[in-house]
Amino acid sequence: MGPGAIIQAVVASAIALLLFFGGRSCGAASVSDDRAELKETLSACDARVDSLETSLTEMVAMYDDANAATEAAEEKAEAWRIRADDEAKLAADGRRRLQAEIHARDEELAEFKKDPTCRAQLEARLCAALY
Repeated sequence: MGPGAIIQAVVASAIALLLFFGGRSCGAASVSDDRAELKETLSACDARVDSLETSLTEMVAMYDDANAATEAAEEKAEAWRIRADDEAKLAADGRRRLQAEIHARDEELAEFKKDPTCRAQLEARLCAALY
């Protein structure tokens, strides 16, 4: 091998090394850019997840509030229903007592109409009260 061949081999090796390391540095820059882009995407995804978690937490709180309000309304409605039932029972009892009293008065009146002395006594008391 002559000195020209050796120089050619050295130059070829230098060019190969230059191309190899030059390409690696370009590749490294590309990988670095890809990493930066992936970090930005990951950061955006994290922000979206945080936003969704916040929204979900708010929705759960609203659901809990609505559920509590519904339960309170149901309890209040049940209390009103019980009160209305109790009042209806009291009214029915009062109506039965009044009906029994009216029936007893009707029987008294029937007896009074049959007895002429009671009627005369009542008329005399009425006349005394009027005069």
